[in-house]
Amino acid sequence: MGDAATRLGGRRLVAVSASGVRTGGFVAVRCGGQDVSVRADPGYDTRSMLWPVGYDRSLKASEQGLLDAIAAGELDVHLVALADAIHARQQLLHTVRSATAIAELNVGDTVIFNRRVRPRYLEHELGVIESLDDHWVTVRLWRPVGRFGSGPVRCPPLALQQADRDSTSALR
Repeated sequence: MGDAATRLGGRRLVAVSASGVRTGGFVAVRCGGQDVSVRADPGYDTRSMLWPVGYDRSLKASEQGLLDAIAAGELDVHLVALADAIHARQQLLHTVRSATAIAELNVGDTVIFNRRVRPRYLEHELGVIESLDDHWVTVRLWRPVGRFGSGPVRCPPLALQQADRDSTSALR
């Protein structure tokens, strides 16, 4: 894509160069004659809107090239496939983290609910693990909390962390 500004709907739009740098002028925010123009600074780098500036320095050339191609729209026809691959990778990482968390827990361990628990009022509550299965941990709370007055609480393993023995010994 060249650096020349184009006209669209009476608004001057700024073309983005292949390096991802806007050339200056006005940018349309909305389409269909309802747009509000925003002043684009000459030399404004669009990449700074997508990720932190310091992040660019930590990327390898191949990673930077891929992110630049996505930001420039060169891979628009492949966005669904990219999104599916990213989602599958995130699911795999979540499964591995969950399996690792379950492997580190044992029946009888004292645990504390972390920030990932829902409902949130269970955060920082202590409990003892009663049972484990492939996907869930059953915890008996040390005291009645909210709707969990009696009975065990089933939760994902990532919502728990092992309680420090020193901090729980005073409570026993």
